[in-house]
Amino acid sequence: MTTTATRLLKWGSHYHLGIEQIDEEHERLALLLNELYLNHRNEEPRSLLGRGLREFIAAIAEHFAAEEELMLRIDYPKAPDHKAEHERLARQVTEFQADFEAGRSQLTESMMLDLKDWLRDHMLVSDRRLGEFLRARASRQPLSRAATAS
Repeated sequence: MTTTATRLLKWGSHYHLGIEQIDEEHERLALLLNELYLNHRNEEPRSLLGRGLREFIAAIAEHFAAEEELMLRIDYPKAPDHKAEHERLARQVTEFQADFEAGRSQLTESMMLDLKDWLRDHMLVSDRRLGEFLRARASRQPLSRAATAS
């Protein structure tokens, strides 16, 4: 059965932090999540869902690593809490992926909504704080290009 589904996470300028790499990674995460959601809603084969889930989780891991490296370079004071959020989500999605790959769980609407809510809230709250810190710091002392590009 094929159905049409709207995007789960509607990308917009309200997600932009003004940090090019992070903004691009956030947009990619939204695209991957929306693709996974569409495949879920269209009841695509489990193998396709598994591939989409692996790609989304890999993109999350890459994004977290880049953010964490940036936070270390700029001596971000909220880095430990921010990293702890990353670790909680990474652990949850990795456990779910293992269960999914082993056939012990299914990709559900509730799981998709949880992923969307987490990604949206993380971008609009925790990552926004990181962007504000960078902008405030840059207004006091210009950052080298290397400090904002990773």
